[in-house]
Amino acid sequence: MDLAFKNSDGKRDPILTLAIFAVVVVLLKVLANGVSFTVMGAPVSFGSIDGGLVGAILTPTLGAAVAHRYTDKHFEDKNNNGIDDKLEDQPK
Repeated sequence: MDLAFKNSDGKRDPILTLAIFAVVVVLLKVLANGVSFTVMGAPVSFGSIDGGLVGAILTPTLGAAVAHRYTDKHFEDKNNNGIDDKLEDQPK
């Protein structure tokens, strides 16, 4: 079972998957803000959410996603030595 999202280059990207997961968690927390109910007699409460919690979850994950994308592009260009991949497909 492959749960990793693919980036715009078509490669599986675990950092992008982590960032999307963090956004979904924060979104669910916002939607369940203040909701409480009981399950088999035990109270379950989601509590409230504040800006600090949102910042603590989203800032590192989205920052890592941007840094990972920049690093991939930077080293991909260095490894190609300025040669475009399209040149390899042309007849010699």
